[in-house]
Amino acid sequence: MSVVLKKSLLFFLGVLFFQWIQAKDPKKDSLVLSVSTGVTSASRDFLPFYLTQNRWGLINEEPSLFSEILASYHYEITKNWSIQSGVHARNSTVGSYYISSSFRNFKFSLGAKAQKTGGLATNLAINQFGLSPNARPLPSFTFETDGYLPIAKTKDYVWIKGGMSKGQFEKNRYMKNALLHSKNLYIKLKLEEFIGFNISSGFVHFAQYGGTSPFGVGQPSTPKDFWKAFTGRELISEYDSLSTEKNGRGNHLGMTEIIIEKSLKNHQLSLDYQTPYERIKDLHYFNFHDFILALNWKLPVTTKWLEEVHLEYSQTMWQNGPGLPQSSSIYPTKESNYGYEFGGRANYNNHWLYRSGFTYHHQTMGNPLFMTYQFTQNFMPLYPAYEVSITNNRIKSFHIAMTGFLSSKIQYRSQFTSVVNFGSYTGLFDGLNSWAGITNDLDYDYVFRGGKWQYYSLLELKYQQPITKYPFDLSLMMARDFGDFYSNWGLEISIVYNIQNK
Repeated sequence: MSVVLKKSLLFFLGVLFFQWIQAKDPKKDSLVLSVSTGVTSASRDFLPFYLTQNRWGLINEEPSLFSEILASYHYEITKNWSIQSGVHARNSTVGSYYISSSFRNFKFSLGAKAQKTGGLATNLAINQFGLSPNARPLPSFTFETDGYLPIAKTKDYVWIKGGMSKGQFEKNRYMKNALLHSKNLYIKLKLEEFIGFNISSGFVHFAQYGGTSPFGVGQPSTPKDFWKAFTGRELISEYDSLSTEKNGRGNHLGMTEIIIEKSLKNHQLSLDYQTPYERIKDLHYFNFHDFILALNWKLPVTTKWLEEVHLEYSQTMWQNGPGLPQSSSIYPTKESNYGYEFGGRANYNNHWLYRSGFTYHHQTMGNPLFMTYQFTQNFMPLYPAYEVSITNNRIKSFHIAMTGFLSSKIQYRSQFTSVVNFGSYTGLFDGLNSWAGITNDLDYDYVFRGGKWQYYSLLELKYQQPITKYPFDLSLMMARDFGDFYSNWGLEISIVYNIQNK
């Protein structure tokens, strides 16, 4: 997003704030404001995993003092029409800034608005093949439904939701100012009274396209090219010597998802199954090789000490198998491909042309457990990155998290994650289109070889209004990492001042 547009949005936020101050009808007007200040520290020169990841890309990896502001404004124009705006910043980093409008059952937004795509409605999850809260929100124009909408003449048994957006990546990446098209579509069947549970299913699609390479070569970005990105077709650049490459110019990726929800008296159980794809032709609903399986349990509100439990298992080891992505003069047949079908080594979240991958400001936009090369340089020696950003995308992980209240004012959240990191096929075979590496060298020195185990944990405590008449909270986050890569502990202490006018 241009500097001019960003400044215009921030100016508009100021106008709305002034309008709130001047509002004559407070019933139509509300502001939520949170201002905090604090300090982070660690036993090493970078913070542990859970103090930086899944926090909207706002946290500096280095221990520091900080101040943070989170504000949202809502104004109701009519019963069916309202406008919203918001901003979220920490020190000099502005994460979200947006204006949006809701009209009847639809929402429109412009700017960098924090939102997830896919997954369960919980802040206890860690794995995600859709759009996660790990990186800063991408500046975008978004059109979406306001949640699930009933389909006419189905007696409220069939519901649908979806959305579409177009955004722009930052300049400081391999393909400067690349564009991102995303869309999602979900259908929910409310059949609990018939079969005992509700089921919903949908897909999420992302397409990186356009932008300018370091050599000044521009990639297709016309409205016609947008339509190709929308439909998942290849985008060929007539100005590039690689225009006959079998892989399309756009980087297509996404996931499919199935969610089952069941009520047991006052308990809510949700089962989530996600499977990724890296090419449109590989889109499928069941993949028993690579998937995320999550179980979420929300307890009755009367059970204060334990309100929610979340379990996850994930694996991304297969990636269409170790066979080469495509045939070549060196490897023309299946036999020369060591018996594997061509079309393997999907290399999740990476792309041969869009080498910064599915990242924004050097942080993964999808699964936080996928490691970028930049992140690994905190604790690993230099090693070949093979011209991609995400160097660890073959993992197995188990995750458990829970939240509740220790007392009427003290809330806790705990998360524990165990992950085995295997790097990538590219590193294992010394190149994406190579059968070298471990193929012909039993002692091949690969930094992720054999799988490297790492453990991440977090305990967060929030003391809500320790002095009743003053609207501020105290927050303490304690994190501990250890394993084959490194050992580290750290904490974040902050005081949060809240203003809420509704």
